[in-house]
Amino acid sequence: MGQGGYGIDQAYLFFKNAIDTLEFNIHIFAFISNDIDRMQSKKFLGYGKPILKLENGDLKVENVPVPTYSFKHPWIRSVIKSVNQLRTMMTIILFKNKFKSMLTNNADVLNNSKNIDTENILYEVFKNLKEINTNNNSQLILVYLPDEYNITHYPKRWMKIIETASRDLEIPLINLIDKFRMLPQKETENFFIHSGQIEFIAGDGHLTNFGNKVVAEMIYDELKNKLHYNTCSK
Repeated sequence: MGQGGYGIDQAYLFFKNAIDTLEFNIHIFAFISNDIDRMQSKKFLGYGKPILKLENGDLKVENVPVPTYSFKHPWIRSVIKSVNQLRTMMTIILFKNKFKSMLTNNADVLNNSKNIDTENILYEVFKNLKEINTNNNSQLILVYLPDEYNITHYPKRWMKIIETASRDLEIPLINLIDKFRMLPQKETENFFIHSGQIEFIAGDGHLTNFGNKVVAEMIYDELKNKLHYNTCSK
């Protein structure tokens, strides 16, 4: 059910909308760090998207119906993007020296607040997925997929909330980032697409066919161990 450019919020909503048409015993919910980051925005590459918010402890969907002007008028998206880039550049030039400290502090506060909201929403998404699978008599498995950036820049914050949710909600977690980080760098370089290797520019940093094969084998091995453990422990 994978969709290009989806955040965890969209993947969750897509699954909920399709669940009545699905028959499954195991639900593998796989994601990368960027999928968590995308939960914080109402758009991706200029296209509108729904966004999840917490209201009195319940998940609510906002920015719906999703704006569609960018699909009907692609040139508007291009103009808006250029204007925004110019405005941002001018703002940075004007205020960089005089207000550098203030801007940095405010950005840190805003980012921290955003991240806390995202952590709470993420936890609630996993909680709801666990409930759906319990009612369906199926097993939910979380899979934290690696990207090349995370091999050298460990996602401590996201990893902490994911591991906490996995432990508290008793959802098995397959952490492939840690597994990739234990491999030699020369080996992991072959797992990812690099600039110029394919014509599709946005493919940079994604897994190669070989990388996908390695990931699939790792997940398969982990599933055998975790499902065997769960079966024996019941």
